[in-house]
Amino acid sequence: MLALLVLCPQFALDKEGLLWNLFLPYVVLWLGLRKPPRWLAHFGRNDYSYGWYVWGMVCQHCVVRFAGVTSLWPHVILAAIATGFCAYGSWHLLEKPALALKHRKAATGSPSPAAPMIAQPQAAR
Repeated sequence: MLALLVLCPQFALDKEGLLWNLFLPYVVLWLGLRKPPRWLAHFGRNDYSYGWYVWGMVCQHCVVRFAGVTSLWPHVILAAIATGFCAYGSWHLLEKPALALKHRKAATGSPSPAAPMIAQPQAAR
């Protein structure tokens, strides 16, 4: 908060900005520390976070470019919906199947190329 007051005094001292900056961190922490409701249990079994990270900016640019939406809240809502669909598809079609291959052994019985090579100690001569 101190850095915000120093770097952006006009925003931090504005009545709306001050309320936003004081209460938003508390609301985020309160929500983050609560036990999630049952209907969110589906998200505990699946990890859509990387899809949100990868597809977020792509969907934001597509909303501006193809839908022509530039005002803030319609843009946020449309981009979030599009990103959610892309993250869902990315997880179920790409990431989850790829992670399922992680523990599979090669058919030849040799270690996978990504396995770390451990140096064997030399026999004393």
